[in-house]
Amino acid sequence: MRESHIKIEYGTVYDWATEIDNAKRTLFFLHGLTANHTMFDSQIAHFKNTYNVIARDAPAHRKSRP
Repeated sequence: MRESHIKIEYGTVYDWATEIDNAKRTLFFLHGLTANHTMFDSQIAHFKNTYNVIARDAPAHRKSRP
């Protein structure tokens, strides 16, 4: 998975994604309160060969900071 980020006025939001293949559908994982993208490690391992997978850390979680 590659790490990338988006800089916004109030901070930086991080996400992790597999190599994007336009022929595949995409799954987007966004955690709930008090968690981060690592809670989806098992799901990512299962789906990454069939789907594009993107997992994001919401602002104020793990690396994403407002």
